[in-house]
Order: sequence, then C-alpha cells, then structure tokens
Amino acid sequence: MPEPNLTKSDLPQPSASGQPKRKSNTAVIVAIIGALGLIIAALIQNQPWSKRRDDQITVSGRVVDVSSNEPVGQADLTFDGLAESYVTEDTGSFKVEIPSKEVHGVTARVKVKKAGYHLWDRSVEVPVENYIVQLQPDQVAVSATPTKTPLSTWHTEDEKGIAYSLSWLIDPACRDVGSQDDKHRCHFVRTQTSFAGDNTPYDQWNLSLEAPGPVYDVTCVPTGSNEFNEVKGNTKGVPDGNLGRCSGWINGGDAPIRMTVLYKMLR
Repeated sequence: MPEPNLTKSDLPQPSASGQPKRKSNTAVIVAIIGALGLIIAALIQNQPWSKRRDDQITVSGRVVDVSSNEPVGQADLTFDGLAESYVTEDTGSFKVEIPSKEVHGVTARVKVKKAGYHLWDRSVEVPVENYIVQLQPDQVAVSATPTKTPLSTWHTEDEKGIAYSLSWLIDPACRDVGSQDDKHRCHFVRTQTSFAGDNTPYDQWNLSLEAPGPVYDVTCVPTGSNEFNEVKGNTKGVPDGNLGRCSGWINGGDAPIRMTVLYKMLR
C-alpha cells in the first residue's frame, strides 16, 4: 500500500519551546462569558430599583399614632423633589405614584406633617407597599388643648330625687340666741303697732336664712295663735338670691316660726 503524500504544512509545527502548537478553545471562552452575563442579569433583577415601572414608582402605606396605633387621617405627605403634596385618608391610608425620573437612587425622602404631632422626616427605600408611618404626639400641643368640661345645669333635687331644702325653727322674738349665726338671722323690732279692727299692739319679726344655692321658694309658718305673717294667712316669704326672707307680727309668747327654703344646685 503506498504511503500518503504529506507536505510540511500538514505536520504539527514546533513552538518556540520546541512543543507542538494547539488551536485556542474559542467555544469554551464564549460559554464562560455567557454564564457571567446570566449571573449579572439575575443579580440586577433582584435589586429594588429593577422592579420599578418605566414611568412611575408606587409608595403606599398607613399613618398611625405611635402611642395608640390609631389611624391619623388628613396628614400631609411630601416628597423631596416633587412640588405636589398628598393627604392621607381618614383611615390613615395613602398610595402615591411618583414619576421614576424624580427618584435618584433606591430611596426617596418622605415628610409627614399633622397638627399635634412631631414632623416625620425619613428616607424610604422605594418602591414600597404597606409601609407604616408612626407619628409622635406633640406633648406641648396636647397640653395646650383645653379640656372640655361637661356643662353643669341647675337642679332642684339631688341624685336620689330629694329636694334641696333647709329648715329653721326659731322664736320670732329672737330670744333663742344659740340658733342664730351668719346664715341664720333673726331681727326683732318693738313697734307696738295696731291694725284696723284689732287694738292689740304687735311687734315685728324678720327672719333670713342663707342657702348654698339660689333660693326659689320660701315659707314661714307660725305655730302660735298670737303671731302671723306680714299678710295674715299668707305664709310665703321672699327669695333673694341665696337668701330666703320672711317677716310678720307677734303679740307676746314664744311659739316658734318654722322657716323652710328651697334652693337649686349645679351638677
């Protein structure tokens, strides 16, 4: 069998070191570069800013009171770089779409203001959903708010339905000094006055009783036959602010006058 006819170019050529040259593995290099590209793409895909829409970024959440966790409605939200401001709903919820071109990097500067609370000013990683903003109450503003006091009304009876009243049993000649004080006053005037059809001389008595509240009814009832009120048969006295007043006539004796005042109290 004849030997093949080989030329010099068909034989492996020695290298400078005397070893034969080998062809470079281009396919292996291309495969490695492709794998690195896939890894880099996956890493980029997991970054927050890779999830943005091309035109806008969503920031949503709720504003609450840090102490009570109650929602804070009508709070003002602003973002650095944006002229617009936003307001939370009565439930404290908010959802804002920010143009992506206005956000530089992966965070946005957010400020939340509400009367009675400290300013909330922080950088927030965006996009973000269900973010909770906790506002700290302004203690100065809270303490400056006047406390509403329930309105009181005048009552003629206490909680048990018993009328507010005072009674005083006094000798109209004012001889019972022990029962008199700044709130119980008795004034006796010797007048020896006679009335038409009755030649009996009478002296005048004057009583006053002070109550804790405005007096609206006064009665003075004589217990003896030789005494009567200013007008015979009329036992009504005169309310005078917190005082009840009565006056009448007496002809000797020491039968007491029973004085009663009805008054009102606030509650």
